[in-house]
Amino acid sequence: MKSKYRNFFLLFGLAAVAVMLLTMNISYQELLHNLKHAGYYLPLILILWFFIYMINTLAWYIIVRSGGDTKGLSYWRLFKYTVTGFALNYVTPVGLMGGEPYRIMELKPYVGVERATSSVILYAMMHIFSHFIFWTISIIIFWFCFPIKLEMGVLMGIVAVLCLVLGTLLIKGYRGGMTVALVKVAKQLPFLRKTAERFFEKNWETLENIDDRIALLHRQKKGTFYSSLLLELAARFVNCWEVWLILRVLVNDVSFVNCIVIQAFSSLVANILFFMPMQLGGREGGFALAVDGLSIQGAYGVYAALITRVRELFWIFVGLTIMKMGNKKERMPNASVEDYLSLSKIKAIAFDFGGTLDSPFLHWSVIYLKAYAEVLGRELTKDEFWDSYVYAERKMDADKPVQAADDFLTTQAYKTRYQAENLISRGVLADNAENREQLPRRIAQWVSDYAHGYTEKNKASLLKLKEKYDLFIVSNYYGNLAAIIREMGLDDCFSSVMDSTVMGVRKPDPHIWSQALEAMGYQPDEVLVVGDTMKNDINPARQIGCLAVKCTPADEEPVEGVTNISDISQLVDLLLPEEA
Repeated sequence: MKSKYRNFFLLFGLAAVAVMLLTMNISYQELLHNLKHAGYYLPLILILWFFIYMINTLAWYIIVRSGGDTKGLSYWRLFKYTVTGFALNYVTPVGLMGGEPYRIMELKPYVGVERATSSVILYAMMHIFSHFIFWTISIIIFWFCFPIKLEMGVLMGIVAVLCLVLGTLLIKGYRGGMTVALVKVAKQLPFLRKTAERFFEKNWETLENIDDRIALLHRQKKGTFYSSLLLELAARFVNCWEVWLILRVLVNDVSFVNCIVIQAFSSLVANILFFMPMQLGGREGGFALAVDGLSIQGAYGVYAALITRVRELFWIFVGLTIMKMGNKKERMPNASVEDYLSLSKIKAIAFDFGGTLDSPFLHWSVIYLKAYAEVLGRELTKDEFWDSYVYAERKMDADKPVQAADDFLTTQAYKTRYQAENLISRGVLADNAENREQLPRRIAQWVSDYAHGYTEKNKASLLKLKEKYDLFIVSNYYGNLAAIIREMGLDDCFSSVMDSTVMGVRKPDPHIWSQALEAMGYQPDEVLVVGDTMKNDINPARQIGCLAVKCTPADEEPVEGVTNISDISQLVDLLLPEEA
């Protein structure tokens, strides 16, 4: 993260703490008296939270690690970001608005913006989901262990229903991601509509990539998913020992079961008042309500909340203090092509296929929109088509209809049939035989002709590059990429074709590049990677030490910090200047 941004977060946090200290509704003499009364239990509580933050960090760490290599990002560096992120959340109105942007910006230099964003969102979802599970367990404990008054029974019923509904929404978010859905919700709000629309238009591909990463963890790495969730839930129960330590100062006989219920009530009320910095007033009220409901003096609840406030302030100061400590400028390799050429290191070029060799570097959703406009005679909007595009891609992944010998047209026919199925189900297209049968075939034929045209156009440049460099393909595909390369007449250009389905690993996992280079017998600094996305191609390749060239459409702004080309022929100009 740039120093100026880190300074902004630091100054914001210090200002918020100053405001809270000046507006505390307790005298400093009374505060000092209560702290003395806590005795040696207070340092035990502070140490307890060191271990709680360690558990939180581990839950986040295994999420980050599941996405691929984390070179330079140690557990303890992530521990620092965890503590500081929670410190900023404590002092920020609307909770997650401070700590999560900070975490993303700190993580970005190590794993890229999309992976940083998805891991932070996933961890926040785990943190929230663990609260829902904890509250539900606490309701069950209260129901079986304590007498229930009518009012309390109604309150618990409402909370249980809310936990069920919100938990269901989170599970849906795990399965399909939720960033695109949240932006779409924002587009319906009058005061956010225009801003959200501009944001979506500019970042829709990045948002979908982030959602793909979120869904991938739930779908393919369930061990990691549930380990992270269980760690966060464990942290909720370890947190109950704080209540036990506080109440031990006041009463001799303290039941841990009581502490679970007290912690559940206080955290519930505090989270309901999420818009207040440190949930001011909410935690005190929650503690008082909880202990009163368990026939413990309400004043004890206020005392417990006060000690909790002191603990929060202590860790806020720790978080803000370590924010400026131990920061290094960790950047992914960013050498230019010319630098590498001057050292004559490049021996091979690894190409992506979809969006790189079969189109003018356009995302395939854009190509489909062109096809629908041509075939239907009218344009579909991105909003109308996007869900259908995502639905088709996920159905392709789930159903695996493609066979190893299938050609490009057959592959596209599967996709367009899934798209039409979804467009009809959502009412975008009428439900008739034309749209169910003829339209998918016509769209598939259109995009097949389109792709064949671009691969034919690029063949001459590839053959020139092959005279000096070993060319091979590494691409996310459906198990039939080798057959398609032969069909398109490109098999004499490439020494190897590596298909993610065959390899058993998909981009953006950097291991796909590591496996490819190992199979080809090259070191990372000997290979130039050419691809159309930062997420799948450029960032993962650079993480393992490869040089990369970004394929950027001619009408788009070049991406900073990486060599850009707007046509495959420009690679010949760049790498074989004597041929230009």
